[in-house]
Amino acid sequence: MAEKQKFPIILAVLIPIVMIVLVAASIYLPRLYVHPQTDFLYYSESYYCDNYEVSKDKLVLLPSEHDGNYYDCREDPAELYIYEAATGKSRKISYETARTIPLDVNKVSPDGFEVTNSENDGSYVPFYWGGGDYDAKYLKGNGATFRIELPEGVSRYDFNFLGWIKK
Repeated sequence: MAEKQKFPIILAVLIPIVMIVLVAASIYLPRLYVHPQTDFLYYSESYYCDNYEVSKDKLVLLPSEHDGNYYDCREDPAELYIYEAATGKSRKISYETARTIPLDVNKVSPDGFEVTNSENDGSYVPFYWGGGDYDAKYLKGNGATFRIELPEGVSRYDFNFLGWIKK
């Protein structure tokens, strides 16, 4: 084949490869350079009657409003967790400790991240790929997304964001 005939074939093969590399780089490179820095407080409310709220930058336990007849209601307060951005892990803390922590209730953290639900249910029209990650929470911001590892027994439905921990 002449050199002029090979060039379109080489170009036809190289363009898709270059596009795939560029798309992959645009997805994965931000994760290498951008990391969330702000920890946050949340609680799990599966079958608990008490809830929490933040008032004047402090955590407040709201009293239970049930009459004791609700059979699925637990009497102890819901479990509180701190998500540590540096390690990507959650740890349980007591209400006594949590109420002393100053909180910022803005939707977006000071370093530009927000807590979001998964937007991927695994289906793409016209194909269904399956295996989506619908039951997850994510930290999303600054061009990067990080999965929040929830403790055993805590689903995204039980997850309740309270606030970013002020430093």
